[in-house]
Amino acid sequence: MVEAKVPQSPSEHSKDEAVLDSVATVPNSLSTIEEQQERRNLFTYSEGQKILRKVDMRLMPFLLLTYLLRGMDGGAISYVKTMNPKSPTNILHQLNMTTNQYGYASTTFTLFYALGELPSNLLFKRTTPRWHYMRIVALWSIAAICHAAAFNAAGLLTARAFLGLFEAGMAPGAYLHLTYYYRPDEIGPRIAAISAMFNFCNIFVALETYGLSYIDGHGGLGGWQWTYIINGLLGIVLLVVLYFWMPDFPEDCKWLTPEEQQWIVGRLPAGSSRSNDKNFDFKELKDAFKSWTNLTFATMVVIYNTGALGMTFWLPTIISNLGFSSTASAQLLNIPPAALYWVGGIGGNILTDRLTMIPRPVILCCTLSLVTGGMFALAYVRSIGVLYAIICIMQVFASWSYQTFIPWRCQSLKGTTDAAFAMAWLTGAGQVAGLWSAQIFQSKYAPRYNVPFIVCAVLTIAAGLMVLVNWWRTYKSEKETRRIMALRRKVGKERNEVLQEDVDLGEDVARRNNQS
Repeated sequence: MVEAKVPQSPSEHSKDEAVLDSVATVPNSLSTIEEQQERRNLFTYSEGQKILRKVDMRLMPFLLLTYLLRGMDGGAISYVKTMNPKSPTNILHQLNMTTNQYGYASTTFTLFYALGELPSNLLFKRTTPRWHYMRIVALWSIAAICHAAAFNAAGLLTARAFLGLFEAGMAPGAYLHLTYYYRPDEIGPRIAAISAMFNFCNIFVALETYGLSYIDGHGGLGGWQWTYIINGLLGIVLLVVLYFWMPDFPEDCKWLTPEEQQWIVGRLPAGSSRSNDKNFDFKELKDAFKSWTNLTFATMVVIYNTGALGMTFWLPTIISNLGFSSTASAQLLNIPPAALYWVGGIGGNILTDRLTMIPRPVILCCTLSLVTGGMFALAYVRSIGVLYAIICIMQVFASWSYQTFIPWRCQSLKGTTDAAFAMAWLTGAGQVAGLWSAQIFQSKYAPRYNVPFIVCAVLTIAAGLMVLVNWWRTYKSEKETRRIMALRRKVGKERNEVLQEDVDLGEDVARRNNQS
């Protein structure tokens, strides 16, 4: 007896067919972007949001953890200076360095970090994300431990040079990694979470140096030496975590079904990074070098970071010089500014994405104006409590400003090599500012640093002017990205559908649709 088949509704039938088609065709066989984008309708808008949350939970924690340890290794130099200041094992006493000489520790690190950014990031796709991060973590862990072996200024600066070179590619690699999973109109808060981790890690460094200051001298080592040894060992542990759990590209994620993998890739616009792009596209690299947009964005970042990085490097010293009861207490007072920096970066980007009716550059000009006002206030206010409150509040708007730069640039990417270049170019430009930024806050201006704060205020104003230049250069893509972002949410909430329309970035990007 033949069993009767239960008839399916048209909607059920079409959905089943779509799933069967997707399973029958693995992602790598979808040779053109246009074919990949046909998979956008595999899931509804609400189902897609659940998939993105799954990606967030499996990808973001590892990127955040890696960047946290990177920040602890690189940023510890600002905190170990204030550990046990009256002890012969204080880093300045032990290495016979002056405060101004110590500023070159930041300069040396930054120089080699900036030099390594672009080569490291251009190899990202060829080596795969997991091995990219593992190479960086293994080498930086060795370099961090070597800090403890320094016995003079030359030894410290040599260790800083290798640490900067080995850490290069971590930040732009993480940003590039996100472009394989997320659209330009949703990548902002994710980039902000990673980028702001650089200052958030200062919470852990402050706690770490506070605790390790009490074991100063144990084992014949100063507290600052224990700090670098422990940070290096933590990196070795991280290697194991990355090897087993760090995701590569969407098509490699076994925790995504084949149709989910195709949906993740298919929803990306033509200019986004893809695993089936060339490992290296010379034409894209050549065009990226000639791009005025890359140049003007880099100029904006250099100007802004010249003031911001200088203040960040010396912030523990500035807070310590405010006159609190003990150095240990001053270490703990570094925690609120670091926490607010992280909150400001993420919260600011989420709010910016929600305010689609307001151009991103307008929001940037507002936040930069508040940072400028804060800098001038720090130069003239005398109350210690008010000064500390201003420092804390400024961190919110300083982070909101800086964490907006790279998501804005992501709106007009034109392929994997272009994305690798742009991410490395911007982060490298930001680091270049560190070559001279630490020299702004020289000891002769202590303890109030009036002149350095005024210099930082003027630089922030100049960065605001460059925001206007970049707005002029990206007016169309910025406006269209906001329109598409608002329309995607509207269509998703009202119809529970995934919007098919993307921002038009010109003929070069459009031609990628039909290229394998």
